[in-house]
Amino acid sequence: MDKAVASVVAQTRSEWELLIVDDGSTDDSVARADRWRKLVNNHFGEEKIRFFSTGRPNSGPSVGRNLAAEYARYDLFAYLDVDDLFFPRRIESLLPLLEKYDMVFAPYEILQNERLTLWNPEALWKRKSYICSVYSSEGDRDPRFDTWVRSFLQRVNLSVPLGVANRRKIYEEVGGFQPGVLVGTDGILWRRMADRGSRIGFCRVIAGRYYVRSDSQARSRRPYSTGFHEIQKNHPLGSNGQYLDAEWFASLEKKRKIQSTE
Repeated sequence: MDKAVASVVAQTRSEWELLIVDDGSTDDSVARADRWRKLVNNHFGEEKIRFFSTGRPNSGPSVGRNLAAEYARYDLFAYLDVDDLFFPRRIESLLPLLEKYDMVFAPYEILQNERLTLWNPEALWKRKSYICSVYSSEGDRDPRFDTWVRSFLQRVNLSVPLGVANRRKIYEEVGGFQPGVLVGTDGILWRRMADRGSRIGFCRVIAGRYYVRSDSQARSRRPYSTGFHEIQKNHPLGSNGQYLDAEWFASLEKKRKIQSTE
């Protein structure tokens, strides 16, 4: 937690607030978060860090993020899990882009088993697109980045929350993160925002570093899972979202089986 909070405090721009949500932690996270809150708020002379609790242990990241969004004072959302960190220019690089776009993707580092790699959606797009003519600029590639993202998100998630930022308006229009989805809720939200007509942009400044733990939910499969999405067994599939229904999950499962046999 300390590195995550420090990476926000160290931003090159001061137009930020940090909302920390406790989901029933059993270690000293609450005490450390409260210490950061007091130190930082006293330093800035304003309430830069606020602390909340889901009120129910292990409610899941979706509940925590939605709770933070409910109390957020700013109209731009960026996401940071407790194990990860922002690079210093994260906020600075987003501010001008989110005046033009509703959702912005950015590259980020991945540290796993002491191996550091870079996940870059723009590089992936360039490998899957082509320049229209010898007189065209990179901006004239086909398909365009936003078109490619919409298509890509129909099949698989493009980014962890660290690499995405969005405006409050589009977040609220689609209902935020879907509670009850254990793995893949972020990809579902990006897809819903894209299908809602979001203006999609790309930030070339690396967002930060994403740490993959051996006990990460994203790396451990549970019995009741469908493709890249995983839901609680008794989850009401039709609630709060046009894509969370039985037919949609069934179609994903069918596609996965077809792909596995090809």
